[in-house]
Amino acid sequence: MWEHLGEQLTGQREAYVSALKAIVGELALADNVVIVGHGAGLFLSDLRTVVRVFVVAPMSDRLARLGAEGVQDPAQAQKLIDDQDRESAEYLRYLFDIDWMDPHHWDLVINTGRADVHAALEMLARYTESLVRDKTESHDLQQQQVANRIEQALISEDVAVDRLVVRFAGEALVLEGQALTQDDRDRADALARALAPETDVQNDIVLRPPTTA
Repeated sequence: MWEHLGEQLTGQREAYVSALKAIVGELALADNVVIVGHGAGLFLSDLRTVVRVFVVAPMSDRLARLGAEGVQDPAQAQKLIDDQDRESAEYLRYLFDIDWMDPHHWDLVINTGRADVHAALEMLARYTESLVRDKTESHDLQQQQVANRIEQALISEDVAVDRLVVRFAGEALVLEGQALTQDDRDRADALARALAPETDVQNDIVLRPPTTA
């Protein structure tokens, strides 16, 4: 799946986010998985059985770890860490418009410079074992994934709908956005119905008025 994702990350931001969200959803449906990075926990933040963990460490520990991996120049190691932190911060700001250092976006923040790693892992294992996905959450996740797949398909098929939103309202699948033409609106409707044939589709896509010079 990650190879498939890589093939889709050359397009616009909407295509990138749609592909990533769909694959994270597929992994979450499998249950009992650990996803490292990619903002996965933020895509799944509404799910009660998802534990979002942010791991930090003192700079001295991070420099020592790079030294053990063969980066002997302290200045080079510091630059590698600074570049990685900056890229991670920009990535999450790009996807979710958040400050990744805000602890409110995470369920647990673990400082490996103070916490015993094995004890922290034991705590996480016991905590996650206590979280059992019920039928309601499983249903919500399945609906979310249907919406993700349809959104991804509409984007990959170049259906011209701006501000596209695909979501469920109760048991109805709702399409929202602004279509350039009636044909685009109809294509979006037909594709959604083909991908979710047993679902009531509510097409709330409106026609965008043409602009004039």
